[in-house]
Amino acid sequence: MENHFISVAPVLQEVLEWAEEQDLTLITRDSFVAAVGNRLTYEQVVIVNAAIRGFLAAAVSGSAETLFMGAIRLNGLDA
Repeated sequence: MENHFISVAPVLQEVLEWAEEQDLTLITRDSFVAAVGNRLTYEQVVIVNAAIRGFLAAAVSGSAETLFMGAIRLNGLDA
């Protein structure tokens, strides 16, 4: 999935690496905004997060879906 996101928006490469480093730490919208600094606007952060969530909603099932549903709504990076 990472390769798909990077091919659509190369700026996400560093964002996804950062998110992976967070391991089980909750990724909030504010921590996402802080991580991207001035590379993305607040509105872009919201859109990217929702788009990742939407993609994952269609891609996961079973136990992965159970974990996915535990994330905050529209918070794709945490999902």
